[in-house]
Amino acid sequence: MVGFGVTGSSAASHLLACGADAADLVVLDADADAVRSATELGARALRGDGTDRVAFARAASVEVDRIVIALVPDHTAVMSTMLARELCPSAMIVTAVRENAHVTTARRLGADHAVVTAEAAGSALAGALHQRHRPARTPWAIAQRPARASEVGRELRDSDPTAVGLIRDCRRHWGTHAAGLRVAPGDQIVLLRTHTLTES
Repeated sequence: MVGFGVTGSSAASHLLACGADAADLVVLDADADAVRSATELGARALRGDGTDRVAFARAASVEVDRIVIALVPDHTAVMSTMLARELCPSAMIVTAVRENAHVTTARRLGADHAVVTAEAAGSALAGALHQRHRPARTPWAIAQRPARASEVGRELRDSDPTAVGLIRDCRRHWGTHAAGLRVAPGDQIVLLRTHTLTES
């Protein structure tokens, strides 16, 4: 995992909640606090720039079959994606970008999946890693809608199969924490959507 900010740490937490072994998780981040947080989760955490070949090669010195790129800004994420594909040609690479316009670029330069991020994107990244197949043109996008009357009182996980979070009283609840919350009147349901991407 390259980058352990909001998105990267959320992806890591979701993977661990889904049964991944923390000892199998390698994190590369330039920020000392991020490295410390990853270490506290039980991951093997290294401090370094995700666009630096030496640092990336050090992090990938063990066999790597899945990589999450969660860096900002987008051009940094794309550069890291290029490096990841060069150094780990057979790995599945999932890259987070902030703008839809950069999805195609990330895919062309090595990403198997490109996730358009919000704070909920950690769950999307982890979900993409668990997909058995690699769809050719399925970037993710975040959408939201008001809770329906039929959903009130139900757990979020039972309200909509694409739900990854909810917004209540201007506060956001994401991932595994949100899954067990019961939907209330006035909630906004946050959803993951896929759409077809046509490349020129």
